[in-house]
Amino acid sequence: MAIKNPSKHVSFLWFVAISSFTHGGVMLYHAALNTIHISHLIGDVWILAGGLSLAIPLWQLKKYQD
Repeated sequence: MAIKNPSKHVSFLWFVAISSFTHGGVMLYHAALNTIHISHLIGDVWILAGGLSLAIPLWQLKKYQD
C-alpha cells in the first residue's frame, strides 16, 4: 500500500529506510570487530544500500511537496 501512494505513508517508509540502514550499520560494526561475524558483510550489510536507496527518493519526494 505504501509504495502505491508514498506521500500518504511517508513516516512508515522513513521508518523502514532508517531501520534498514541502522541494522546494516550494526552488522557492519560487528563484522569489523569480530571475524566470526564476517559473513554479515555478505548477508546483512547490503541492507545499508537498501535503506539508502529508499531514503533518497523519500528526500526528493519531500522537496517536491514543499
